[in-house]
Amino acid sequence: MPKKKILVIEDEPDYQRLFKTILAAEGYGVVLADNGEEGLKLLEETSPDLIFLDINMPKMDGYEVCTKIRSGEVQPRIPIIFITIRSQVEEIVQGLKLGADDYILKPFSPEEVLARVAALLRKTSAS
Repeated sequence: MPKKKILVIEDEPDYQRLFKTILAAEGYGVVLADNGEEGLKLLEETSPDLIFLDINMPKMDGYEVCTKIRSGEVQPRIPIIFITIRSQVEEIVQGLKLGADDYILKPFSPEEVLARVAALLRKTSAS
């Protein structure tokens, strides 16, 4: 039985595969969504414990998805980690103000991904 379930909302197949490999190797269940709309649907259907959310996606960007999650009725307090190539302080601050719990910059190391997941899940289990 997987430790926890993680939803990855990411439009790039290479990053989807990378997240699935990293997280599944540590025993996490992984659910993948190609875009924001699919991600919101899977959030409702699968009740994950944490979300990795890409910012740059077609149709609905990560900022909009985060806003919808935080203002919605389906798991509005779920931990969200933005994944992005955007490293400008203003954009990081914007994401945090919209409700992201953490930020990870592409490219990233597997160790960083796992450390951030463990830290956020530890915080949410304690509360």
